[in-house]
Amino acid sequence: GVQGNGLVSRLNGGIPKWPAVSYSEFMDGQLAARTTRYKLIYRGLSSTLFDLKNDQGETADLSDEQPEAFVMMRDVLGLHMGRFAPSGDLSTSAKSANAKTGKTRIETTPVHKRENATIDAETRKQLEALGYMGD
Repeated sequence: GVQGNGLVSRLNGGIPKWPAVSYSEFMDGQLAARTTRYKLIYRGLSSTLFDLKNDQGETADLSDEQPEAFVMMRDVLGLHMGRFAPSGDLSTSAKSANAKTGKTRIETTPVHKRENATIDAETRKQLEALGYMGD
């Protein structure tokens, strides 16, 4: 039940395969992702990006000035949060062994199943105007 990666290779001078990122949740659902360089705090409809290399006191929001860093950190946080879908993953897995070969096969079934819905003409028109539906 513990998340994380072993540190033995790093202690032996190895280079990490992925950038080190830490995550936290605090104060009524606010979320944060932090790398050695950046920190993103997500507050529902607003987010704040800090450059920890140049602003250790976290005084200047750089969300608008560094859009690439903002998008990267937002995506990093989103990928992390995607790990906590209702089933613990976006799919359920079932292992089955082939009796003849002895090989294990993993079958994946999406948790979120498609539903059929009836959409009235006005709603369809609005969705098309927004780009959600079309030819």
